[in-house]
Amino acid sequence: MKALLTELCNVLEQQHNTLDVLLSAAGEHNSAMINNDSTAMMAAVMRLEELSHTLQKQDRQREEIQQRLAGVSGIKGQAVLSDILANATGISMTDRLQRLAGEIKERINRLSEINKMNQVLATRGLQCTSQILNIIMPNESNTYQGSGTFASDRKATSVLNKTI
Repeated sequence: MKALLTELCNVLEQQHNTLDVLLSAAGEHNSAMINNDSTAMMAAVMRLEELSHTLQKQDRQREEIQQRLAGVSGIKGQAVLSDILANATGISMTDRLQRLAGEIKERINRLSEINKMNQVLATRGLQCTSQILNIIMPNESNTYQGSGTFASDRKATSVLNKTI
């Protein structure tokens, strides 16, 4: 059981480190969105995707180890870290595992906050872009009639003067 706990601790440390890098990349993405730097945004998104795939692999490893630990500990159902640690009394690394789990949860919460902010920035950017497009190209059906005169279904709502 101690070997499995050591293995679990190693995977949690890897996840901890990956989340640190992921937080940094999310911060870079946030800065790029604030500065409207499309090149930096794309680079940050590519980096975030790569890191999220790495984190997914590490999470699958963690789940596998936790399932094996649950089998050794006699835990039925979903193997939750708190249940595993409750059965691992007397082993020195339980404090370390609890600390790592808490820090990982904290980093995930911070990452969630950054992602929410980025989502708001992206939504606001799309709204501004949509307004600019409506100014430049309003949704009206302008057509020329057979006589060559210009006919419009509605009054011009564009801010730009297109009569020139």
